[in-house]
Amino acid sequence: LNPHMLGWQIQPGTSWLQPYTQLQIKEIEEELVWKLPNDVKTLLSVISGLNKPQIHLGTYIDQDLKYKQQWKLNLESIKNQDWRSEFNSDVIYSAIGEEGLIPNFDPNDFLLLPIYAHRCIVCDKKNPNQSIVLSVHGNDVIIYGNDIRDYLQQEFLKD
Repeated sequence: LNPHMLGWQIQPGTSWLQPYTQLQIKEIEEELVWKLPNDVKTLLSVISGLNKPQIHLGTYIDQDLKYKQQWKLNLESIKNQDWRSEFNSDVIYSAIGEEGLIPNFDPNDFLLLPIYAHRCIVCDKKNPNQSIVLSVHGNDVIIYGNDIRDYLQQEFLKD
């Protein structure tokens, strides 16, 4: 850990989890009763998350350390809608509809897939090539990428 950098950090010894097989991805889709976007399936076939939670170095020396799960597809959380405490789906759906991101938007045709911190993928049931990545914090919704590739480039490969 870098003691000079405050905020969330990846713990030493963190490694990638094994990627999902095509069969496991199909089983995930069957459990969700939802077909994942093509680029989400590609991502899951390459990585499935990190094995340790992030650690937060607070702004004060005496502040307790905090831990938060790194990116990992949490199927139970998605099925049980546990993530709703972090994401205001009404705000997201309103932003998508008002911005015209998705023509003929119907919230019943979408699944929000939390991926990392306050980022989520909007999975479109009608279009397996649609996977907008949003950052959602309270009532603020920011488009982080028009798809997974765009998101990864914006988030991690900026100049």
